[in-house]
Amino acid sequence: MTLYGGLSRWPPGSTGGSGGGSSDYAKQVDLVSDTVCYVGEALPGSDVSESVWRIRRITQVPETGWGDDITIDWAESNNEFDKSWDSRLSYVYG
Repeated sequence: MTLYGGLSRWPPGSTGGSGGGSSDYAKQVDLVSDTVCYVGEALPGSDVSESVWRIRRITQVPETGWGDDITIDWAESNNEFDKSWDSRLSYVYG
């Protein structure tokens, strides 16, 4: 299972890329527990302290294992490239 699939929204300053998939982004992944993972995407070369990231929290439903029942929530309930990776734990997800 891929934790972050292709998405069609491009970050500010991007010229597109090969098919619009998320592989065109720099990625940060933080597995904070057995059931919670944070995934951030930004343009390659972006600093983790800059507010140029979009961040998802992926939560696995207990007893089912990764890839079965998961929830995916965006930081501040949107997929805008306006978050700081360093601040990922302080955002509200929904």
